[in-house]
Amino acid sequence: MKIKNKIKFISIVFIMMFVLSGFFSLILGENVFVVGGKRILRMAGVYTEAIPSVTINQDGYTSQTPGTYGITKSAKWTGLGKAEVTFDVKSIMKSGDNHKDIILVMDISGSMSGEKLAKAKQDSIDLVESVLSDSNNQISFITFGFTSTIVSQFTNNKETLINQIQNISVQGTTNYNSGLINALEVLEGYQKQNNQDLVLLFLTDGYPNVDIHNEIATYQILKEKYPYMTIQGIQYEMGTKIHEDIKNISDNQFIADMTTLKMYCLKPV
Repeated sequence: MKIKNKIKFISIVFIMMFVLSGFFSLILGENVFVVGGKRILRMAGVYTEAIPSVTINQDGYTSQTPGTYGITKSAKWTGLGKAEVTFDVKSIMKSGDNHKDIILVMDISGSMSGEKLAKAKQDSIDLVESVLSDSNNQISFITFGFTSTIVSQFTNNKETLINQIQNISVQGTTNYNSGLINALEVLEGYQKQNNQDLVLLFLTDGYPNVDIHNEIATYQILKEKYPYMTIQGIQYEMGTKIHEDIKNISDNQFIADMTTLKMYCLKPV
């Protein structure tokens, strides 16, 4: 009788546990036996499932918008009470700079002969190599001495432009105005794009001694017609003080010599 009573009691207990588990499973939305079993297995160091992965996307990432990112987070159990979490970050690159149209106006008067011109040529070639590595950028090249020559209209052809730079030679006196007038000619009909910067680099190693003062009026015309253009005056091998002649025809001024001339990384004085 005692054994039968114990079996009966145990049976009743199991039936009650089954009924209660079904009741709590309905309330909690989980099978309490399964949950309890998983907890027992985890205490023993046995893990039955990984933590589900979660993906977080910044607005615009799925449509490949530049500057957006997506993060996938996943995890797995690695030990008792420990999980390994992994973040996979992917981004759509965004260019930090606008594209550039550059007009390089270089003094090739007699005082530029020898090492000064050689250095200016090499630095111009470095500028071309750097800027025109982006097919959206363009450079126009103008020289001036007694008169001025448009060596190249806007182009992205590195090889041709480098050959043209290598072939220039010195000539006569210094006529700022002729170089600026040719810049006006290069810009005739120019249409600025929203993501395009227009820059004029004016490099000289001396004071204007031909057509004097007319360059100021030409500079003002350039600024009136193309107010979005930045004109950079590069004072090359002319001491450590910016001269008024260069201030008069530029928005920003730079001091450079043969050891510091880097036209694509200069900072204004």
